[in-house]
Amino acid sequence: MSHPGDPSRPFLQHPPRAYLEGQDDPALEAALADLVARVNPAAHAVARAAEAARVDAGIEFVVMALDNSADLGWPSLSNVAVAASMAMQAADEAAAAAGRTDLADAVEAVRHAVDVVFTAYKAKGRAADRAVTTREGVDAAVEALQGAERILSMLVGDQARPHAGADAGASVARPPGALTSRLLGAACALLPAKDRGRYAEEWLSLLTELPTRRARAAHLLSILCGAPRHAWTLRRHLKTVPPA
Repeated sequence: MSHPGDPSRPFLQHPPRAYLEGQDDPALEAALADLVARVNPAAHAVARAAEAARVDAGIEFVVMALDNSADLGWPSLSNVAVAASMAMQAADEAAAAAGRTDLADAVEAVRHAVDVVFTAYKAKGRAADRAVTTREGVDAAVEALQGAERILSMLVGDQARPHAGADAGASVARPPGALTSRLLGAACALLPAKDRGRYAEEWLSLLTELPTRRARAAHLLSILCGAPRHAWTLRRHLKTVPPA
């Protein structure tokens, strides 16, 4: 996987202006460029730390989504929120599995930063100054990602984690946890009110049927990335086709 800052990926520092969400708002455009320049490297660092700590949390799928959105010039605060949440979950689960109660405060600080990211994400659409709200979300996301990276780095080489048992349990389907339900709720909140219940039930059912965390993370990411366009499609008025 190539990393932000590599000469082969200059778009991560300079996303295409023509396709940026903020092309009509210089301040927002600058905030979105800052998002790519700061969040993407931090997400890659978390993915490397998770791999070194032997934590399989599907973070690589989030990193891929961040890179793809930068490729397309559509950096999204929703992807950033997902990245921060999954990093927090990975750090929390790894610390708990290793019995590292001394990291509880560090995990809680990451969780608080994630809450700030989600608050900014939810407020961005109706904010008077979207650039300021975006920067608040980016700042909190970088704080969360860097905090998760520090926690995972502390766990590198820790042999207290029962890898074999975790791998065996990963193949058993189980209901999504609280974080997954929360992320699904954020995706459903974008949809028209009359459709939220139906899609929430369908998406939750699909996630429950998936046997591994990696598969659930990948599918959840696809739901979150597609939710804005799905919401737009549902709200669009169907054109009346005149009879032949």
